[in-house]
Amino acid sequence: MSVGFIGAGQLAYALARGFTAAGVIATHKITASSPDTGLPTVTGLRKLGVNFTTSNKETVKNSDVLFLAVKPHIIPFVLDEIGPDIENRHLIVSCAAGVTIHSIEKKLSLCHPAPKVMRCMTNTPVVVREGATVYATGTHAELEDGKLLEQLMASVGFCIEVEEDLIDAVTGLSGSGPAYAFTALDALADGGVKMGLPRRLALRLGAQALLKLGVNFTTSNKETVKNSDVLFLAVKPHIIPFVLDEIGPDIENRHLVVSCAAGVTIQSIEKKLSLCHPAPKVMRCMTNTPVVVREGATVYATGTHAELEDGKLLEQLMASVGFCIEVEEDLIDAVTGLSGSGPAYAFTALDALADGGVKMGLPRRLALRLGAQALLGAAKMVLDSEQHPGQLKDNVCSPGGATIHALHVMESGGFRSLLINAVETSCIRTRELQCLADQEKISPAAIKKTTLDKVLQESTSFGVKGRISLLNSKGTNSKN
Repeated sequence: MSVGFIGAGQLAYALARGFTAAGVIATHKITASSPDTGLPTVTGLRKLGVNFTTSNKETVKNSDVLFLAVKPHIIPFVLDEIGPDIENRHLIVSCAAGVTIHSIEKKLSLCHPAPKVMRCMTNTPVVVREGATVYATGTHAELEDGKLLEQLMASVGFCIEVEEDLIDAVTGLSGSGPAYAFTALDALADGGVKMGLPRRLALRLGAQALLKLGVNFTTSNKETVKNSDVLFLAVKPHIIPFVLDEIGPDIENRHLVVSCAAGVTIQSIEKKLSLCHPAPKVMRCMTNTPVVVREGATVYATGTHAELEDGKLLEQLMASVGFCIEVEEDLIDAVTGLSGSGPAYAFTALDALADGGVKMGLPRRLALRLGAQALLGAAKMVLDSEQHPGQLKDNVCSPGGATIHALHVMESGGFRSLLINAVETSCIRTRELQCLADQEKISPAAIKKTTLDKVLQESTSFGVKGRISLLNSKGTNSKN
């Protein structure tokens, strides 16, 4: 099998790179054509080892599967040119937004009685094998042709067959989706930079925020301390002082105390624990919930008495569930506003994208899958490349195309400002939480006993090596 691309722009480059990385086709079996030899993507295709030509007819001659990867208004002229060269062996796959299978079949049928045509909508994250693709089958394409296309596209991400009348809605969701995500990541990074983070780190944390479990459970915090070497303080900030008062007498030299509480400083924890232990080893980290799928974003800072080996141990633990890096403690509040709260921003955006897809006719389950894949693919492209999200966004935006029109609507609604302000607000609230913790005041209603039955229902026990535990907000002697 050989593959050809009429057009050598961003999509052709992304697909060629994805296919070769997946190992489904060798580069010497790929041909791409364009009259513009000065395109940066042409240089990229040549570096990959793809055969490049300025002749569309040569691409047709050397290909079995032929992707039409040009702008929609160019399609009729391309079909007029290549129509006489189409043979029974050719499978024509159009990636042009809005161009129907019927219109392509009508053009090609002037030269061939039964052209095999399919239409697909994919996106640029195919370059990192995290694309989102849907396709529809034409009148003369056979079952084997659909299987072949799905095999190709599934090698570079998610792929599913749909009715053709849904493809325009997919264009607005996952086709343009990476551009929405790049814009969001750029704005999130701006928010992080505004609150003091270096831009490179802000971009990494923002992107990481966009990419299971059996524990020994007890209602006794003292028992948790007794059975642990690394101790995570995973309670609300205003509860930290009361937990420290309770466990302080049980802290030993072997314990590494890691606080995950937003806004609570290392100094405040050391001060509390030093009443019972002369040199408590304390560290502070900010992570996020995607650690559950090993795609978390974690930063940490080291306390006065923690040693180099303690930092290495924590980094080893947190790097096993995502990205992890040490920072100065004064940056952690900004990280909270960016990647700590970041997954919630992403879930909100995904919910809204899915609503848009449903509004335009997509089934909700498919809309959610395509939206999530678009965000995942965009985040991976940022993490895997040295390009700024703004540049990646520009690469998706064709002049006068659907994506740039959609982005104009987002900008008109203040999308970037909303995300920047969200990061700032989360960061400021984190600093306010430190004040609450310092006051050591708490209302009886602020701490609610977790229903043990619910915990037991959600937890399944299995053997866990090492002794790492998370504290509860209440001990065995606490009253309701």
